[in-house]
Amino acid sequence: MQGPGVSFLRRFTATPAVSQEVAELSCTINVEGDVHSFTVPEGARILPTALSLGVPVPHDCTDGNCLTCLCRVVTGSVDCQGGVLDDDALERGYTLLCQSVLESDVELDHVSKAELYSDMAEQAADLDELDFDFGGGDEDGDEDGDAAEEDGKP
Repeated sequence: MQGPGVSFLRRFTATPAVSQEVAELSCTINVEGDVHSFTVPEGARILPTALSLGVPVPHDCTDGNCLTCLCRVVTGSVDCQGGVLDDDALERGYTLLCQSVLESDVELDHVSKAELYSDMAEQAADLDELDFDFGGGDEDGDEDGDAAEEDGKP
C-alpha cells in the first residue's frame, strides 16, 4: 500500500563476509651461513617481503639488473618474472629475489658475486673446449689445404 503516511519498507540482509585469506609459502634463505626463514604471501615477490620482515638480504637496485640478490634454488620452485638472467641461468637454478615469486616452499642459497664470477669462468672454460667449425678453410686459414709458408706467402 502506498499513499500519504504509508512508507515502503524493504529488508536487506548482509551477505556473509568472504574470507580474504591469502596462502603463504615458506622461504628459507642461506646468506653466507646465516639461515633466515619466513613466509611469503602467494603472488608476492620474495625480496620486498623479506625486507618488510627485517630479513637482511643483500640487495641493491631491486630491478633485476645488479645481481646482488642472486640466489640458487636448492629445493622447491620459483617464477623469476624479469631481470637480466637468461634461460640458461634460470635452468641452472639461479633466480633473482627481487623478481621472483614462489611457486612452492623453497630453500635458497645466496650467491656472492665471487661465486657467480667463478661459475661464469667455468662456463667460459667449457666453451674453450668446444670445437667450432665456421667453414671456409683448413687449420691454417687458407682455402687450398696447403700449409702456409712461415713468411705468410703461399
